[in-house]
Amino acid sequence: MSNYDFPKDLTKPELKEKLESLIESHKKICKLYENARERKNSDMADRLYAESKQVWKSIEDTKKEISKNL
Repeated sequence: MSNYDFPKDLTKPELKEKLESLIESHKKICKLYENARERKNSDMADRLYAESKQVWKSIEDTKKEISKNL
């Protein structure tokens, strides 16, 4: 289970808060990824890219969960 998984019984406000948190996390990871690429640190860039994809999937899952609760 990743840090970005969420329980299925969250309320809509909790889901929106989680979504905002995930988006902020994704922005930070993207900045770190860009810095790693600029410094030609491919190992770190690869790890950050993989983490970014995982966070993005969690963002999409959270959006779907919010739309189910409408």
